[in-house]
Amino acid sequence: MLERRGRYWREREPAPSTELRAQVDGVLAQAVELAERSDLAGQPPAERSALAARLFGALNAMPALQVTVVDRRGDLVYHVDGLTGNVLGHRDVRGSSVYGALIADERPAGSFANFDFTQADLHAARENYGAWKKQGELALVVEGHFWRAIE
Repeated sequence: MLERRGRYWREREPAPSTELRAQVDGVLAQAVELAERSDLAGQPPAERSALAARLFGALNAMPALQVTVVDRRGDLVYHVDGLTGNVLGHRDVRGSSVYGALIADERPAGSFANFDFTQADLHAARENYGAWKKQGELALVVEGHFWRAIE
């Protein structure tokens, strides 16, 4: 049963709602404006995390929505939960590196949709819609999440 359900999530295409996409895109626009006004990308690396926390704290609505900032190596500059370290190992249910794909992308901005976490019985998975924009060596990422059950 678990093998069958695991295959179900790996093969399923995410379909985030129009409302979630609009919410994420709107928060990304706000985050970019704040980052540009405060010159987040131009700040010394040691000061970026504290500045990002002040800039983006009010925009986060965990667990449904979060702003994350990563550098071109995949190291977290800011995460709403205070996580640190490299995120290139964070993979979705298909085994793809979620942040690795956007860091490697040649475009200055983009979006993605995936399933990245499943419940223990694989009855539901966390569906994500994310939008991102690069600012120099930094990438601002806004992710919206909700849980989708097997229908």
